[in-house]
Amino acid sequence: MSATPHGTPSRITVCVMTKSPLPGAAKSRLARGIGEERASRIARAMIADTWAWIGAVAAIVEPVLVLQGPKRALPPLDPPPRIWRQRAGDLGSRLESALRRAARESGGGAIAVGTDAVGLPPERLICAAEALGRGRTVLGPTNDGGYYLMGIPARPPLPATRPFSRR
Repeated sequence: MSATPHGTPSRITVCVMTKSPLPGAAKSRLARGIGEERASRIARAMIADTWAWIGAVAAIVEPVLVLQGPKRALPPLDPPPRIWRQRAGDLGSRLESALRRAARESGGGAIAVGTDAVGLPPERLICAAEALGRGRTVLGPTNDGGYYLMGIPARPPLPATRPFSRR
């Protein structure tokens, strides 16, 4: 696998995990306080901002929009996104499916981000890509105990096979 000057693999896919920003479908907790229409407009803006954030490092990553719901409500995005459909299931299942597909297809690893971490510097993606280039799994933690970014190398290390306790 060839590397860029930053030491990153030649191609890393960044999966932007998002719901279609339709009123009533996106930002449901926010909508309780400000209404579904305003929440929908905010969701559209967050998708556009996240897409621009990834575009700032387009030389080392390939973005893909991993969408739940119809694409008709998406804001205009430049460049136009390649769209994958989210699989059914809980968030963990949807993340795992997108990351595995992206790592398999890219050969260089995969990163998943949501759209609610707007305003982060592009260096965060660069650092994550560099860690993937060294074969590391990455996690961008948030102050509330969650995460804004998760990444796996193309060939994630597997734990050594050992017998499990029979207790």
